[in-house]
Amino acid sequence: MSPDLARPHDEFTAAADAPADADAVVDLRALPQRAELPPDMNSQRLDLLPDDGGERPSGDGYTYRREYSPRYMRPETHEPSPEPVSHYREPPPKEVAASETEVPSAGPEVPRDAVAVMHLVKMRVLSYDQLSRLTYFHGNKTVARRRLRRLQQLGWIRTWDRPTARGAPPRYAYPTRKALAWGHTVMRTSTEETPLGPLVNLMLPATPRQPWKFEPGTMPLFLAHTEEANEALIGWLRRSGERVLWASSWDCPFPEHIEWRTMPQPDYVLVIDRGGVPHLVFGEHDRGTEGREVVARKFRTYRTWIETPEIAHRTFGFAAFHVFVTVSGERAERRIDRLAQLAREEGVESFTRFMLAAPDAVPTLPTLTPATMDFTHCRLCQTRVPLSAEACPSCGAPTHQLAREDLTAELSPPSIAYAAEFDAPEIEQPASEPPGHPPS
Repeated sequence: MSPDLARPHDEFTAAADAPADADAVVDLRALPQRAELPPDMNSQRLDLLPDDGGERPSGDGYTYRREYSPRYMRPETHEPSPEPVSHYREPPPKEVAASETEVPSAGPEVPRDAVAVMHLVKMRVLSYDQLSRLTYFHGNKTVARRRLRRLQQLGWIRTWDRPTARGAPPRYAYPTRKALAWGHTVMRTSTEETPLGPLVNLMLPATPRQPWKFEPGTMPLFLAHTEEANEALIGWLRRSGERVLWASSWDCPFPEHIEWRTMPQPDYVLVIDRGGVPHLVFGEHDRGTEGREVVARKFRTYRTWIETPEIAHRTFGFAAFHVFVTVSGERAERRIDRLAQLAREEGVESFTRFMLAAPDAVPTLPTLTPATMDFTHCRLCQTRVPLSAEACPSCGAPTHQLAREDLTAELSPPSIAYAAEFDAPEIEQPASEPPGHPPS
C-alpha cells in the first residue's frame, strides 16, 4: 500500500501492535494529533446547530450539512424599492353618487338594445332565456348573449348567475343605476299628456329606483315569484295578440295610502288597447303561499276602488279595471277553485279572471265594456254610493245607514260629483200655517 493512501488512524494501530512492557505507560502527548477536518466535509459535531431542528444530522451519504443548503441559508435582505407616486385621487362620496345617478343624454345606440334595457327597467330582472324570447326573438340565443355582453361592457346592465347543483348556471340580467335613470326619464316624458300619464306618474318615484343587489352564490327569496310574474307579462306581450301600451312588474308599484284609502299592490300593471280605448289590468300571480285572509284583503281593496269609479279615475286615470290572476304550483287547479269561490264571496267575480300559469298559456280577457251599477245615497253625508257597497266611501257609514229606497241605475265611467247640493233629493217643505187663535 502506498503511504499516501494510509488511513489517518494507522498510527494508533501500529502503537497497539508494537511489543511493550506490561508496566510501561504510553504517553498520549507523544502521539500525533488528529488533523481537524474542514467544515465542508462530513464532520459530526456533538453540539447540535439550532438550524438542525434539535436532531442530529444523519450520515446517509450526504456530503454537505443541511445548515449550508439553500433551504437553511438565511435569505439576503434587500431594501424595498420605493412605491411609485400616484396622482390618482379618490372622488368623494357625493361625486360618486352624482355620477351614478346622472341621467345619460341618450340610450343604447342600437334600437333593439334600447328596447331590451327598457324591458329590464320595467321588469327589474330577466333571465337570458326570457330576454331572447322577449326582445331578440328574430335571432338565436347566441345573438342575445353577444348583445347583452356588449350592454354589460357599456355599463347598462349587470349579470348574475343562479347557483345550481349540476350543469351550467342560468344567467340573469338586471339594470344599473345608469339604465334606471335613463328609463325613468324616458317613461315620464313619453307618457306625459297621454291617458297613461296619471298612472305612470303615480308609479314612478321622485328619484330613480335603486338596482337590486345579487350576491354570488346566494339565491334571493323573491326571484321565483318575480320570474313567474315576468313570464306572465311575456305571455301578454308575445302570445295574447293584444296591443299592449304598458307592462311593468315593479314590487309595490303604488304608495301605501292616498289620503285615507289603501292602495292596491298588484304584481304587475298592464294597459291594453282595444278599439282605440285603453283598458287597465292589475295582474296577480299566486303560487299558493298566501293564506285565505291575505287574498281576501287584496280582493276587498280592489272592490273598494271598483265601487268608486270617479275616485279611481282621478287617481289612476281609469274609471274601471280588471284583475287577472295566474296560479301556479303543485295543486294549481284546486287552488283556482278556492280562489274563484273566495272571489264570489268578496263580490269581485264580475271583474276578476283566473288562469293556470304555463309556458305556452295564452292570457285572454272578456269583452271590456262598462257595466251598469246601481247607486244609493248615504243618510249622513248625502254622498252617492254604489248599491253593493258595504260602507260609504266618504264617511265610512255602514250599510244599514244607507238610504236604499231611492235607487238609480247609471254607468260607471261618467264622473259623479260628490256634493250634497247636487246629489241630495229635492224635498219640498210644506208651507207653514200661522197658529190659530185660542178658543174664547
